Amino acid sequence: MPPLKKDLESAVLAFVVQWGGAWPDRALRNFRNFLDFQGILPDEVTLGAALSRARARFLAGDAALFRCVGSACVEHAGDAALNDAVADLARRLGTGVEETDCLGACAKAPTVVVRMGERAAKVSRVDAPEVRAALGRFVGEAPAAD
Repeated sequence: MPPLKKDLESAVLAFVVQWGGAWPDRALRNFRNFLDFQGILPDEVTLGAALSRARARFLAGDAALFRCVGSACVEHAGDAALNDAVADLARRLGTGVEETDCLGACAKAPTVVVRMGERAAKVSRVDAPEVRAALGRFVGEAPAAD
């Protein structure tokens, strides 16, 4: 996993997005160890409050679209067709594209997470046609004719 921005809010948002808004206790223990390793040392109350804020942010609105900007995913950020596909989906969902720290799928970069209601899907190794098709299926759209 590439280094995070070294702040609690960014790290917690990436964790919440990675787990789709709900996570097992073991994942939280591992995340706490990761924070310690990164030198981010919140007490339990501070971490709990940050998790609550990030979860509320993740679940805000009817839909949300998150794009990983970890170093492996950033290498693909110059792909104009992919950027257009992600922006187009965000427009159709009536939401923006929110950038998040590493989502842990570096070997499968680039990665996006789409949420509709309480359902979320992580799509990795995406290119423009693939992201349109995969995310279109998730949101219940027929594939666009080329």
